[in-house]
Amino acid sequence: MQRIKTQVVRIDKDPSRWNGQIHEIEWAAKLLTEGRIGAFPTETVYGIGALAMDEMAVERIFEVKGRDKRNPLIVHVASIRQAIELTTEFNDTAMTLANEFWPGPLTMVLPKNPCIPGVTTAGLDTVGIRKPDNAIALELIRLAGPIAAPSANASSLPSGTTVRDIRKDLGGKIDFIIDGGSCVGIGLESTIIDLTSKVPTILREGGLPTKEIQALIGDVNLDPSITEGKAGDRPKAPGMMFKHYSPKYAKVIAFMHNGSRLQTLHMMDQRGEEIKNDGKKVVFIFSGQIPSRMRDRMKRFGEVCAFSDAWQLGKHLFKKYRDFDRTGTFILVEEAEDFGIGRAVNNRIRISAGGNIVEPPKY
Repeated sequence: MQRIKTQVVRIDKDPSRWNGQIHEIEWAAKLLTEGRIGAFPTETVYGIGALAMDEMAVERIFEVKGRDKRNPLIVHVASIRQAIELTTEFNDTAMTLANEFWPGPLTMVLPKNPCIPGVTTAGLDTVGIRKPDNAIALELIRLAGPIAAPSANASSLPSGTTVRDIRKDLGGKIDFIIDGGSCVGIGLESTIIDLTSKVPTILREGGLPTKEIQALIGDVNLDPSITEGKAGDRPKAPGMMFKHYSPKYAKVIAFMHNGSRLQTLHMMDQRGEEIKNDGKKVVFIFSGQIPSRMRDRMKRFGEVCAFSDAWQLGKHLFKKYRDFDRTGTFILVEEAEDFGIGRAVNNRIRISAGGNIVEPPKY
């Protein structure tokens, strides 16, 4: 692939401080209308976008990411009206969810309008649509039109949450990067719900906890890709089939809970010591604070990162993966409590571990 010049523009997160910066967004929107592609911030992670109706530009996204063409893209909109125009049936449930949770980290899968190219939806007759909660993204979409955008990273690596991540993965491959600061509002991708089935089905858990959706619309199903780790050959949404979220060099080991957190911590401590004695580097990532004596002991084996709760872990998980992504490094991650946002965080941890999951013995 021939390298190109990737231009970077800095825009404040707060639109009240834009002043002349609005012209930078107009410049980026013009590039999109000319068939270019670029990265922009959202409240979840950075996205790499092209106009959803521009087949050739969308093809470039798959090329620069190394993304499997069976993996559909999410189309980002600036309004409910734009969303309605992209689907043949924006039903009552979709309207209820949009009014409550948009803008925000919720993607809805609906029957697609034939105007959307097949490459955008991986040949499916459905399309995932969301309205991001980020002023820069919304203005860009308002000016350019609906944007198809997966996370801005090389496929299978952790999603990009900073411009440094984007430069490392995609510099020289995309036309522009809008630097809107670090995406630490949520740090996880959107929750995806399929509204084409009789009972709405969660296809991917993410930044909007499933329980909040249930509280609004009632019962929902969970796709087998969540409950059993299984998915078909043609996923209806991103994150259901393919290897995701893993560091390029470091190895992730996930540690589950089985009632006793202290037991899990001791297992991590023991594994860390074994890895250190084998001449490897160790990084501990915890979903809550740990006793000071245990922290001091673990520091003898490697780096220790302890977050206050699942929300904080989710915000910073991908960044930590990238910070410690070095050959010969093992990242030992404690799963969060498995409810609310913790379910989505644990999903990312387990997928990134690629089967290296330690479960405490049951008594």
